[in-house]
Amino acid sequence: FMLSQVIVMEQAEYDKWYAEADKQVDEMEELKKIPAVALMDDYGCLECHSIDASKGERIPLKGIFGQKRFVLNRDGSETEVTVDEDYLRRALLEPGAEVLKGQVDSMEPAEDLTEEQLKTIVDFLKTHK
Repeated sequence: FMLSQVIVMEQAEYDKWYAEADKQVDEMEELKKIPAVALMDDYGCLECHSIDASKGERIPLKGIFGQKRFVLNRDGSETEVTVDEDYLRRALLEPGAEVLKGQVDSMEPAEDLTEEQLKTIVDFLKTHK
């Protein structure tokens, strides 16, 4: 069986929530015009990651390039890494090699990304501040 959550609210609060949700859909449709964002959407990346840093519980990608992160390696050791081109490539192609501390190793490798598609995504993340 499936569990669901029902939230009861006043009409004015619902209208505000609905308008905001509609605005987010419009913003996402606009973002999908960017080839890298369309690729990330096609590959399911945006199910767990957000393009904008303010989109709830999803892991934000905005401004990620150059940040320092703690990751857990396959052997269980912890390492501090800088998010650079090499890190992003590893994260996409071998996501289980270094798992962001506090996250679960649930990302599937993007094995069928072409080199050009990989470069498109990495280049976008380098500049998406």
